[in-house]
Amino acid sequence: MQDSWTLVIMVLLAVLVGASLPVLFQLFMTLGSARRSIQRIGPKLEGILSDVRTTTQRINTGTTGFDASTQRAKQLLDAVGDLGETVQSVNRTLKPAVAVGAALGPALATAVQTLIERYGRHRAGAAEDGSGEQPATKEPQDSPTEQGDDG
Repeated sequence: MQDSWTLVIMVLLAVLVGASLPVLFQLFMTLGSARRSIQRIGPKLEGILSDVRTTTQRINTGTTGFDASTQRAKQLLDAVGDLGETVQSVNRTLKPAVAVGAALGPALATAVQTLIERYGRHRAGAAEDGSGEQPATKEPQDSPTEQGDDG
């Protein structure tokens, strides 16, 4: 009986080897094709990797410049913001003064105009008298303290 089991195992092993030979042959052919493709692509791949390295370096250099530009733009925007705050502060400071000026401006203009008109009428009155002189003003009298300092 043992001979029959040995024969069965030998037959099964032969069937297994026979069935695996086409698979092994196909695997050998596929690996050969892959090796040829890699050999053909290898030199091109080195050039592509070199280009990728160069592009990466350029991108890094560009982003470094971009970072510096961004920093300068941030400083500029901060300065503009500070200027805006200063303008708002000046606006808050000048607003009450402008309101007072707007209220007093017409009154001041009227006062100046009235003074000019009175001065013009006064000069016109002096010219009509023909004297051409301006009216005399009172001279200040000596004060009693100045008179008593002589002695």
